[in-house]
Amino acid sequence: MSSYNMLIPFDAEHLLFLESELTEEAGQYHLSSYNVVTGAIERLRENFWPLTEQYDYIYQQQWNADEQKLFMQSFLGNVWIFDLKTGEDVVHLQKYRVIPHSTTGAPSLFISPTFERFVHDDESGQLTFYNDEGAALHQVPLQPNAYVPSEKIKWNPAGTIAWMDSSEGKSDRILAIDIDYLKIAPQQVDFYNLDGLLIGTIQAEDGRDGAALEVAGWMDDDIAVIKSYSVEELKEADNDLQNLHVKDVSYYLYDVRKKQKGDMTESMPLDATVISDRQRQWNDVGDRGNIVVEDGKIIYANEK
Repeated sequence: MSSYNMLIPFDAEHLLFLESELTEEAGQYHLSSYNVVTGAIERLRENFWPLTEQYDYIYQQQWNADEQKLFMQSFLGNVWIFDLKTGEDVVHLQKYRVIPHSTTGAPSLFISPTFERFVHDDESGQLTFYNDEGAALHQVPLQPNAYVPSEKIKWNPAGTIAWMDSSEGKSDRILAIDIDYLKIAPQQVDFYNLDGLLIGTIQAEDGRDGAALEVAGWMDDDIAVIKSYSVEELKEADNDLQNLHVKDVSYYLYDVRKKQKGDMTESMPLDATVISDRQRQWNDVGDRGNIVVEDGKIIYANEK
């Protein structure tokens, strides 16, 4: 059994981690806290994950520091939402299984920052919105023969608006690709409310070759920062591989609910909350570089 590399700052003196324990039957995991001052370990959720004959591991986790909530999804689809502030945990009986080795599919569960909603892709051709108790709300169909990035659903920081990027099914829209990872230059963005109902759609400018757009950030709950750009194919001299070059970048504000577009600017607003590409960092939630625990303090290697 390996101890998962999950060290999450809980408060000024404690770290959250997964504590493993071998048993006569097999093994089990506890959600525990480590006191960096006294060295004491406290089991906050004991034996929450008994191991079975089926191989399983934590696939992704997210930590909401303000609400002191921890979300975890295992490879076999176990989902836990631990509320360490109120103790009102949610342990889902239904499985939301990860889709392995699917360039357009994994990860298959997309949770909002507040943990009040999540979206699951079961490869049925539709995405299903759920509340935090696991009740299905609405379904969003995936467009046939259209590219959708691996991170199919993204959320604004408030968890009140979700969106999905898409483009025509052509390889010349792919910005990056790897196992379980696909990033595209979108031609269309569909916005949804937290229950999965369509709010509106925006599309790239007509008449411009390789026109693309994407949500680059948010000014508040409703105002998105839209990045508008073009892509063109470049051939490398060495191996004749085709890559996309991004050019003609500009930005504008867009009120999602009022469907109003603002003026174009050449730079990203400094006070916007930037939306980063989290696809390569699903298992790094709470990690800020190498963490060193010394007597009475926690040191992050990349802090200056």
